[in-house]
Amino acid sequence: MQTLGNRLLYSLAVSVLGGLAHLPRGLAYWLGARLGDLLYLGLAERRRITLANLALAFGTDKTPAERRRLARTTFRNLGQHCVDFSHLSQ
Repeated sequence: MQTLGNRLLYSLAVSVLGGLAHLPRGLAYWLGARLGDLLYLGLAERRRITLANLALAFGTDKTPAERRRLARTTFRNLGQHCVDFSHLSQ
């Protein structure tokens, strides 16, 4: 059963993807990266899981600062993948 919150989140996601599809790709990728930044800051539990996975994967080969930088880059790439997805129908 869908909750009102899920419906609103879905509507927001569809609107954002639709908007990104009509922008020039360069601007859309920049906005996608900023979306990733917002997700990194706003999804604390996902950020924590990402950092824990990176710590398991790299152990002492990467410093905590390097792992945080990789995590942030991962979230930015996710935002840019949303741009790719929004342009699939074009």
